[in-house]
Amino acid sequence: MITKLYRLIPQKFKGFLADFKGSYFGGYTNKSYSQEGEDIILNRIFENQNRGFYVDVGANPPKRFSHTYLIYKKGWT
Repeated sequence: MITKLYRLIPQKFKGFLADFKGSYFGGYTNKSYSQEGEDIILNRIFENQNRGFYVDVGANPPKRFSHTYLIYKKGWT
């Protein structure tokens, strides 16, 4: 549905929306894979540690509701 709506928007407005998104948020957004941002907290705690290991116990898909996927993307195993 979003794709269909996006096609209806004139090209000049698409550029404006892209510029607005970039300037409004200023690059200060964080991608979180957990429900409440716990992965961002872990990432901040270990921000100077590019390598490490973790034990992930759970029954959810690897990315959805994951507290460890963000540090996995940093190179942790």
